[in-house]
Amino acid sequence: PLKHLAVPILCDLAHAGPDARAELWRHGAAKTLLSLLEEQAWQSIALNALATWVTSEKNPSRLEAELAKTDCVDAVVDCIDMSDTRSMAGLLAPLLKMLSCETLNKVYAHTKLCAALLLRMEHPEAVVRKSIIEVIQSIYAISDDPRAFIMAHDLISVAERLVSEDESRLVQEQGKLLLKAMYINVVL
Repeated sequence: PLKHLAVPILCDLAHAGPDARAELWRHGAAKTLLSLLEEQAWQSIALNALATWVTSEKNPSRLEAELAKTDCVDAVVDCIDMSDTRSMAGLLAPLLKMLSCETLNKVYAHTKLCAALLLRMEHPEAVVRKSIIEVIQSIYAISDDPRAFIMAHDLISVAERLVSEDESRLVQEQGKLLLKAMYINVVL
């Protein structure tokens, strides 16, 4: 019962300001937030707290280094990989926010995250499919080797299929943006 009170407060501290985040760091809260990713009830707010924390820091290198460790990366990727259809929607915005940190983006580009996301492209909600494309696009945009990234995940055929077959105009348009960016890299 106390956990239901404490976890939201802990997660809210990441939004509270630099002094609160300094205390979170001092008390090892990053590991606690990462451990909450194993529990479906807390995944979304814990990932959101981590994303807010790392993007709000004036000097995020210390937290980025922590979040780039293999066990931390695995916790985030497993959270996405194991999430059910309902909870996936709440995880993508914080994930995209976290990936706005170039250091983390480059780390996640070399994990099974993209493959796990591509498996979710059949999600019934168009907004979730669009968000998945946005996450993949953010990883692709910072990729050290965009051509290799495209080929490793067969992204051109995935995007072409979305543009031609997806029922949602929203998803089709996002697919077109990804396809356009990829064609530039393949041609150049």
